[in-house]
Amino acid sequence: MATHTTGLFTVETGTAVIDVRLRIFLANLENVPHRAAVNVAKRRDNRLSQIVAQEITLPGGATRVVEVNGIAGEDVQVTVDLPDREYPPLSPVVPGVAVVSLFPPENETTLLHWISADDFVPVG
Repeated sequence: MATHTTGLFTVETGTAVIDVRLRIFLANLENVPHRAAVNVAKRRDNRLSQIVAQEITLPGGATRVVEVNGIAGEDVQVTVDLPDREYPPLSPVVPGVAVVSLFPPENETTLLHWISADDFVPVG
């Protein structure tokens, strides 16, 4: 497994009417199952506290989404553990993070911020 992180970023602030959420996407680009892990931490008083820790099994060709609520206005960090391989050196599982707003009553969704796989940084 190879660990990658977004580093800290600030999630936009919602309102009483608009709900802001974090969506972490993991896409398996191969036709065989893979496992990955997602960890989300928020910063409080210059310390990181983990708010999500989840292991995910991805069937071949599947995409899974981990949604995190209640983090509007917070400084957060998303870390993923992805399967690695020697050749090609890129992981068969591709991460992405979206900050979205949902506006009731139809839950109309608007993308506020996108962090692509290229924006994740290897750890260690």
